[in-house]
Amino acid sequence: GCHPESGGWIISTELIADRYADAIFQAAQELDRQQPGVTKTIDENLADVAQLLLEQADLAMLWAHPVVTVEDKKSMARQLLAGHVHPLALNLILLLFDKKRGPIFAEVQAAFRKRYDRTRLRATVKVTSAMALDNQQVESLRHELAVKLSKDVHMDTAVDPALIGGLVVQIDDQVIDGSLRGRLEALRISLN
Repeated sequence: GCHPESGGWIISTELIADRYADAIFQAAQELDRQQPGVTKTIDENLADVAQLLLEQADLAMLWAHPVVTVEDKKSMARQLLAGHVHPLALNLILLLFDKKRGPIFAEVQAAFRKRYDRTRLRATVKVTSAMALDNQQVESLRHELAVKLSKDVHMDTAVDPALIGGLVVQIDDQVIDGSLRGRLEALRISLN
């Protein structure tokens, strides 16, 4: 993470961003124990703010401008975000301003997302089929999905005779994406 610069050492922004991301991620995980979903909310909040900064050049300039005082930046963040983002996400932003680290927000957001993705190595998959699947079919599908998603897959199966296609797969609230469709098509044919 460090690289020599003009004889001295400077700590890379990536390393600094990691520290902030670690701190807020741990705090979010703690809160998750009382109210599940906090980490997910904060991940979404930070991504939304990063997107906002990409879309609003004026805001991004004020956000990073050395001449705008820390207090002004903080009150701007409060006006914009209070009530719209989780208090923990807002606190992170205020802290970044306090430490004059506003400009590395995007790196902090990316580092937080990386941590969040790592905890989501388990996927719950809901499979609804026109006819009940036998154990071997369930296992084969579970394996297929685990490989495709690079995740540990937990399967919930259900039967719905009204299904025309034969098989509907939902992963964590998302109906299956196109990339899987071909592989599943082949499986579906073997199920018929």
